[in-house]
Amino acid sequence: MFKTQSQVTRLFSLQDGVGFGRVNISLLFKGVCLELPSSLHGWETGTVEVLSDIRATGLDSSFASKPLVLRTTDDVEKLPRSAASLDGTDIVWALGKGENEERRLPVYHRFASALVFDIGGNNPDAVAILWLQDIVDNEVREVCLDIMKGKHLQQLSQCYISEYTKTS
Repeated sequence: MFKTQSQVTRLFSLQDGVGFGRVNISLLFKGVCLELPSSLHGWETGTVEVLSDIRATGLDSSFASKPLVLRTTDDVEKLPRSAASLDGTDIVWALGKGENEERRLPVYHRFASALVFDIGGNNPDAVAILWLQDIVDNEVREVCLDIMKGKHLQQLSQCYISEYTKTS
């Protein structure tokens, strides 16, 4: 259709089905230059690696006796309540020693997936959410996330919340 030109206006015949006659259609092709941010380059399938202990600031000490669940849409890793400890006013979940020193979670649809930190297990009392489309491939990075408490946290974990969508 656009072999020799970038705009086409023609009458097309309607055939088959229940319609008949002609329709006038105008088509326009316009190329655009688009530069994606580096976080949107990369692979759709991959592995999320959590490389260091997880620290929560601003929670009361009752959360130190709760397990932490790391989950994506494709896998779940659980840190038991015995992995939690108080460090001053912070709560730290240790990943473990030896071969369990890092946690790996597969992701098959990265640009539509989040890494969710459920504090309190399967029925969480608080969550923190990291959307994987905001992370650059093959880059080790320390992140600081907001911890949200409330009702219906499973539904909240499906909402995209970023620094651009937060209100003051």
